[in-house]
Amino acid sequence: MADKFNENERDLLNVLKCNQDKSDNLINKVEDINNNLDDRINATRELLKSLNIDISKYSNYSKIKNESNTNSESVLEKTWEDIVRDVNDEGYVNTGINDILTNKEQMKVYQKIDEINEQFSKATGLNSIDIKFLFFATALQCLRQYLISNDKFRFDTDKGGDNFIGKFVPRKYEDILLGSVPYDAVRKAEGYKDQNTGISGANHRYMALGHDPLLGWIFGTLNIMTNTLTKNSPLLTTYIVKAHPTTGNYTQIGESVLISEVFINGVNLAKNDYKLLAVSVIRQALHLGADAFTKMGLPIPIINTISPDLSSKLLSENFRIDVYSVSRGIMLSTLINSIISVIHGLFYDKKVDIKRDLYEVRTRKILSYSNALATSSNIIYTAITKNFTRLDVGGAVVTLYRLITDYSFISKVKYEFINEILDNELRQEIEKIDDMYNELV
Repeated sequence: MADKFNENERDLLNVLKCNQDKSDNLINKVEDINNNLDDRINATRELLKSLNIDISKYSNYSKIKNESNTNSESVLEKTWEDIVRDVNDEGYVNTGINDILTNKEQMKVYQKIDEINEQFSKATGLNSIDIKFLFFATALQCLRQYLISNDKFRFDTDKGGDNFIGKFVPRKYEDILLGSVPYDAVRKAEGYKDQNTGISGANHRYMALGHDPLLGWIFGTLNIMTNTLTKNSPLLTTYIVKAHPTTGNYTQIGESVLISEVFINGVNLAKNDYKLLAVSVIRQALHLGADAFTKMGLPIPIINTISPDLSSKLLSENFRIDVYSVSRGIMLSTLINSIISVIHGLFYDKKVDIKRDLYEVRTRKILSYSNALATSSNIIYTAITKNFTRLDVGGAVVTLYRLITDYSFISKVKYEFINEILDNELRQEIEKIDDMYNELV
């Protein structure tokens, strides 16, 4: 039997074991006293019989005057902490359930748990309606995966994204908020043509930290404020971005500069003009939003920082696994789960299903099973066809999340279900004991 208890449960076991031992000792003493009394009574009867005294006319029962002990309150004045401390002092510190229950009693406990588990399985097992919901939910998830691949619903270039967002931005802010960002620069300025930056149009999405969905909020905003470009490298190599002599846009990479100097410059600029910081943050948000929907996409956070090469492969045409595809998969999968959950909830009948939380266990089972089936079929399909643009990373994330959270929820409901049954049985036993006590009194 599992022997994992928290501190309160351990204290309770220690006290129970102490009381059990003391009760056993007391019972043994009472039995010894009763045996001695029986011997004395029998000896007395033999003596009276030898004296020809007839004891049959005397009553076998005696009435003892019951006098209440007014000094018994001191026993009840102990707190639970005092009792636990006294018990620990007597050597009861690491009591296990096996120390209290006999083998026969343990077998009964196992049998009882099996019975309750069977009741729980029957109460939360999927019925015919649930199974229909299961296949319906699985079908929706599969349709989502196969109809909306990772390369769908994207702009051809980041300029297309800017133009789309520009339709919804007031004209007077468009030049500020939708102008080119310095970390998009890939060409070298005059005088720096021999400089090896390692940045090109093909790799700048994962080489420039401004494009990182997480770190970009810091480095991208800083680059916009200071007209710089910071590389995804251990030393955070940073370059000053210069204006194009003809267009005036900051698109040409110049000399390198220490990242510490860039931070100091950014802080000073923000102190002198807080609006510049606000506009830079908004500009960063708009640019990330525009880039996310392009065919090239944005790299997945953390992966891009740890391994730019892996991030590059995921962004390639063979995969198209980026922030947009993953987040879109998560949102659509979650939306379908929510729809199924609401519709299945409408079929709840308290006369048939007894408790709402037990019914919700079945709802969660439907969602977990359907997500797992859809994800498994997606992985198998992708492996067979080698078409990795169909790989549903977002759906897999939701599946893992549901398996973890649903298992936790089901375990919690099961724990409450078992405790409720045991509490009811314990309450009935206590009522029986009270009835027996009242009869004796």
